[in-house]
Amino acid sequence: MKSVYTHTFAVPESSIDGSGNVNNIEYIRWMQDVATAHTASGGWSLTVTGKAAPPGSSAADTPSTISCPAYAGERLDLHTWIEWVTECQSMRRTLLTRSGPASRARPS
Repeated sequence: MKSVYTHTFAVPESSIDGSGNVNNIEYIRWMQDVATAHTASGGWSLTVTGKAAPPGSSAADTPSTISCPAYAGERLDLHTWIEWVTECQSMRRTLLTRSGPASRARPS
């Protein structure tokens, strides 16, 4: 597997909630999507293995902290990597950052 996998994307309008910024559920969905893409890049795709993930894998804990909201049209980099692996467990880390200059004016 690659040490760090990065997916760059623009926040779609469909991810915005009534508060005018990205809905918290979208962050979780993005983490799941990037983890799946990262796993597939290492040869564990559904089409190759016939399974959605390596046997016995599941998400036991998904803590997240959102320190600054994201808005429609912003370009984000979603990074993920496997921190460690044992016979029965692994630890995946995910980091979401803004792409390029972070000088976008926030809506009032």
